[in-house]
Amino acid sequence: RDCLLSRGLGDVYKRQKLDYPETVRAGEPFALSVTVSGTGDAPASCSFNGETRLIPPNLHHYAAGKLAAKYSKIEADGAVTAGSDYHTLLSFPLPQDGKSYTVWVRASGGALCLRRPEKELKWSFGRSGTFRWINFGSWNRAQAGPTLALMSEKTPYVRVERILLTTAPAAAYRPAGDGSAPNRFVWVPGVSAVGRHRFEVTVSAGGESAKRTVEVTVLPLSLIHISEPTRQEAI
Repeated sequence: RDCLLSRGLGDVYKRQKLDYPETVRAGEPFALSVTVSGTGDAPASCSFNGETRLIPPNLHHYAAGKLAAKYSKIEADGAVTAGSDYHTLLSFPLPQDGKSYTVWVRASGGALCLRRPEKELKWSFGRSGTFRWINFGSWNRAQAGPTLALMSEKTPYVRVERILLTTAPAAAYRPAGDGSAPNRFVWVPGVSAVGRHRFEVTVSAGGESAKRTVEVTVLPLSLIHISEPTRQEAI
């Protein structure tokens, strides 16, 4: 289901949108995505099922493996790495709305360069054995063109996992966590959760708050999802 958050709350109603399925089977993930736009520089605070997250405005979030360039290597965990020195790992689009976007890249390993096809824009020479978020500054299409790319240097080659774009400046928002989309909440209902459930979603942005009740029906586990011994017992 795709819907606006709430009525009667001014701009918040116009700027927040929820996307979620109305039915899900027991044991399968129920995913709720919250879209926040037009809130200025500050991220929105969103709460669902006991979890609260900060969601930056005008968010674009990409898994690196889906953007990999030709001859890039995609590893088992989905990270993209190089096969040679100064290799273009991947490219991603800048939004066409005329706004400037802060570019964050979650990466580990060696040096990494943000570039457009004909020019290097910014290097990160920090090296880390674990994934961390790297800020590559703020860019728009007038400055950088429609597409940006990430390029490796020499060994040890960098490994890129995620790219996040937001209109929030780095001083207002810094990504955290394991790199999963900050606007996506997941609940996995167990077999005992079959039935109708109601959750309250609260979003606060720009000094305003909005609430909505999300309803989802959890269906029984299908026979094709039950192991053979269990299915025989059920029959």
